[in-house]
Amino acid sequence: FGFPDEYRYVLEESAASAAELECPLGVLYLRVLAFYQDFLSGNAAEQHLIDSVSHIQALLRSFPVYALALARWPIFHAFEHFSHLHQPVPAKFCDDVHGVLDWGSLRDKSWKWTDLSLR
Repeated sequence: FGFPDEYRYVLEESAASAAELECPLGVLYLRVLAFYQDFLSGNAAEQHLIDSVSHIQALLRSFPVYALALARWPIFHAFEHFSHLHQPVPAKFCDDVHGVLDWGSLRDKSWKWTDLSLR
C-alpha cells in the first residue's frame, strides 16, 4: 500500500494545479500517499515534507468533513493505514476524562465497533 509511481507526475508543478481543479479529493489522496512514501524513504528533505504536509492540510481545510466522507476517496483509510508511524498522544485520548460521559469507555467501545465493521 503506497504511492503508485505512475501517478507521480500529477503532483509535479506542471500538472498539479490542473489536477487539483479536476479532482481535488483525488489529488488529496495521492498527496497523502506520496507524503508517506517520501517520509518512509528517508531521502526527502525536511522542507519538502513540511511543504507536503502544509499542502495536505490546506486541501483538508477546503472541504467539510462530510464531503471528504461522501466522496468515497479512501483518504481517512490512508491516514489510518499509516497511523502506526506516529507516536500515540495519550493526552488526546481523553481516557481519564469523566465529565459529560466516560470518554475512555466511549473510545474503547468505538474501537470495538470499528473492529466489527471491518469484518
